[in-house]
Amino acid sequence: MPRTKKAVTIADIAEKCGVSTASVSRVLSGKGSFVSDELYNRILVEAKISGYPVRTLPEKEAQRVIIACIDSADPEFYSRITEGIAAVTTSYHYSLLVWRYTELMQYSPKEIVDIYSNIRPAGIILAIPTISSKVTEMAKLYPLVQCVEYSSEKLPRVTLDEYQAAQTAIKYLLSIGRKRIAFIQKLPDLHSSLERLRGVGDALSEAGHPLDPKYLISFKQGWSYDLFYSSVEMMFRGRPRPDAVFAADDFCAAAAIRAATECGLKVPGDVSVIGMGNTSLCTLFNPSITSLTYPLEQIAQMACEILFDRINHDIRSTAPVVFNSELIIRAST
Repeated sequence: MPRTKKAVTIADIAEKCGVSTASVSRVLSGKGSFVSDELYNRILVEAKISGYPVRTLPEKEAQRVIIACIDSADPEFYSRITEGIAAVTTSYHYSLLVWRYTELMQYSPKEIVDIYSNIRPAGIILAIPTISSKVTEMAKLYPLVQCVEYSSEKLPRVTLDEYQAAQTAIKYLLSIGRKRIAFIQKLPDLHSSLERLRGVGDALSEAGHPLDPKYLISFKQGWSYDLFYSSVEMMFRGRPRPDAVFAADDFCAAAAIRAATECGLKVPGDVSVIGMGNTSLCTLFNPSITSLTYPLEQIAQMACEILFDRINHDIRSTAPVVFNSELIIRAST
């Protein structure tokens, strides 16, 4: 006789996830607020893959859930987006389920919702980069708005004018006499990265100082701040060295300052440094970091309002809403 397949238990899921059975039980019984978002996601994924029955929400509750897909690479940056979304969902008396995306969890939006298939979300806020066709496919099934990062220009999005932000940073560096300006970025294929690079290139070309390829540092994958540090240090030890660095986030800016100091350079005397994001690191670091600040909470709130316009009134405008950034000048320049 064929052997009957053994039913998956909570203990099996706990062992696979490396957590206690109590944690798994809380998540699968719908009481997952006591565990982190990352662990909540991991347990639900494992339960779905293994075939364990996940709790189904009551119909009315299920229709009042918004899923927010958030990149966890920069916790402070994206926590501000989450706070903005949460403020609006709460005002509409909807529940918010946060999906924390990591590089180890390469799911498309459709796969994310498949995992949460019992939830039947009312809508999705997508604040992660993904394949344009996948986003379009999801938008046919659920109301969807892209927030900050976007993958499709044909779907609603609320984002930042990255071109304007980059131009602001470069023009300021030029105004204080810097000419050999380096640009550090992560994941260069993203829309935001491409727009920043275009802004940097145009501003430098207009000033008669085209971007020198040896002053451009970017990694498509496998990046780390140690890797950025070593790359910037190598650039500073070359000749001629840059006299300014514009970095795509504040941690990269901090890595540039550290590298400059290790090379015996003074910041801002020998090298000026600008970051992006205006995170708490800017005021904690020495010297404090000049940075572009984003109105992230307002961007997230606007994205959520657009989503609820679609949910409650079937308003389907795809016109982009674009916010500008502001340069906060500190000691690093």
